Amino acid sequence: MHLCLRSAICCNRIVSKFARDLAKLHCTNSDPNFNSNVKDSMLNSCFASYFIEGTRAFLDPRIKAGKVAELIQELGREHLEVILENCIKDIRTPQGLIHNNLHVFNILVEKKPDCECLEEFSEMGKYILIDWEMAISGPMGRDIGEFFGFPVACILAHGLNGHMVAVKSILKVFNQFWMEYADALSERSQLHEECLVGIYRSAIGWAGFYLYVFL
Repeated sequence: MHLCLRSAICCNRIVSKFARDLAKLHCTNSDPNFNSNVKDSMLNSCFASYFIEGTRAFLDPRIKAGKVAELIQELGREHLEVILENCIKDIRTPQGLIHNNLHVFNILVEKKPDCECLEEFSEMGKYILIDWEMAISGPMGRDIGEFFGFPVACILAHGLNGHMVAVKSILKVFNQFWMEYADALSERSQLHEECLVGIYRSAIGWAGFYLYVFL
């Protein structure tokens, strides 16, 4: 079963474990060149095809512009190229071992004893991460940003439909996750607050990039 945001919100064990386990992964000693062929592939194909080519289409005045296209056209090619350059610079930063594909559909949790019960999963509250083939030594913020991606889309959808209870619940998960993750990371690596701020900024950037490219 994929991580269900509404259920996970009520099951604090999952959020807490996941945040602390992710901090542990990010603090694992790893070769800066680990799985570098994946990083090269991302730079040469994924970034180029999804971002550059997609953006060029959005910037074509002959194409009828929706709201997203209008925003991209307003930003202009120069600003978009700066965004792309920063993404490339960040992905080349070997901060630690990262999963590199950590969207919510790659987080599996135990089967619930009762589908009608949203309070918690089964007794141990276990989960597992799948699809590790893209793991690299890279920026910690990328994992967090990808994890935030789909939930941010849910926040937007719920907000537009007036479901503010759901919006606040997801934001509460974000806050709990970050506090647990930052505490665990600080305990393991003695990072200064400035470094944590940098990781959070990177996470927000990657969440935006993920939403743009895939959603």
